[in-house]
Amino acid sequence: MNLFDICVITASDPKQAEMFRAMLSKRKEHGLYPREIDFRVYNDPEGGRVGSGGGTILALENLLRDYGARSAEAFFGSHRVLLIHAGGESRRLPCYVPEGKLFAPLPVASSSIIPPVVLDMQLSLFLKYPWNTGEVVVTSGDVVIDFDPASVPDDRGDICGFAKPTSLEQGSRHGVFRFDRTRTKVMDFFQKAPVDFLRNQAALEGTDQCALDMGIVSFSPRFAAALSGLVTEDTPEAGNFRQSLHAGRMNIDLYLEIMTATLPLLTPEKFADRIGPRSKVGTEIQRRVYERFSSYTIRGALTRSTSFLHFGS
Repeated sequence: MNLFDICVITASDPKQAEMFRAMLSKRKEHGLYPREIDFRVYNDPEGGRVGSGGGTILALENLLRDYGARSAEAFFGSHRVLLIHAGGESRRLPCYVPEGKLFAPLPVASSSIIPPVVLDMQLSLFLKYPWNTGEVVVTSGDVVIDFDPASVPDDRGDICGFAKPTSLEQGSRHGVFRFDRTRTKVMDFFQKAPVDFLRNQAALEGTDQCALDMGIVSFSPRFAAALSGLVTEDTPEAGNFRQSLHAGRMNIDLYLEIMTATLPLLTPEKFADRIGPRSKVGTEIQRRVYERFSSYTIRGALTRSTSFLHFGS
């Protein structure tokens, strides 16, 4: 079994983080999870939400600090890290507000005296996943996902988004990747685009389907180090990036700012036009993000035999 070494779970605040740690401890005491996996729980700063990109950056920074890593790229190059974003208020499932959706019980068969939860389903998938040494995988704690691990390409490059083939109608309610003809590179992605638009711009060649983004992203050690190193930026408009994140004054999105910068056809001007109306960071930070990540090319993994359920939908 190709185990990952570390599982990082993010929470919205210290109270939820303590709840997560208590529930993890109970499940580990009953032998539900492999002893080799080091579980870490980090919460968002109390000053405010920092977005999926900000949460990822802070979680990676906290992990490097806890391990006393001197080199981010060397650390990520020698570990396999699963990062699950599980913060949230669970507004659509208010009965699970204390523990969050990640620890919500699921009606699946089990011989355990402790009922299965969403986390168990996530871990069962990533215990089968073909991990590379030196890989960080980021996913969301509010989905139940399964797919054939044999459909995942061995070479996932520096950054790789995961998708499943689905109808254009379902794709119109989610994010969708536009793949190249080989279905290995991501040329663009669209969020909740109309069916006719997806048919013309994002249909998988020879089909009436599109590639639905499942919210799973893989990073190489080089990319993970570049992402965690974004905290070293200083700008006149935002000041010290690290301080702004820790104070909750900056909200940066993993998809909108960071992954958009890796799309192969975007010039700096097109990047600014694409994210400008929606971005919550200033133009100077946008420029720094583009300069840091535009040299990377995003790849795609189109999975097979895939189940994808957004928990609470």
